[in-house]
Amino acid sequence: MTLKINNVPSFITDFLVPVSKVNENCILKITESSIQTVVTSADNSLILYAVYNQKNDIAEKLSLNIAEISKLTKILTCIGDESIDIAFKGNNLQYT
Repeated sequence: MTLKINNVPSFITDFLVPVSKVNENCILKITESSIQTVVTSADNSLILYAVYNQKNDIAEKLSLNIAEISKLTKILTCIGDESIDIAFKGNNLQYT
C-alpha cells in the first residue's frame, strides 16, 4: 500500500511540527480523505487533535505508530522533494 504526500513542506510545517511540540510520539490514522492524530502532553494537561486534509488513494484505513516525530521530519526534509510516495512494507516504510 502506498501513501502519496503531495506537498511535503506543508505536511511538515502545518502538521508534523505542531504535533511534535505537544509530544514526540503519536499514532497517525490515515483515511481516504485525511491524516489524523490525537496527542497529549506528557502531563496530560493538553490534548491536540490534528488533521491534515488530503486525498489518499488507499484501500483501507491505516494506523502508523511514530516513535519520534522529529526524526521523521528530518528524514522528510533531507529527501527534499515536493511530493513523495511512501510505501508500507510490513513494519517499515519506503519512499520513492
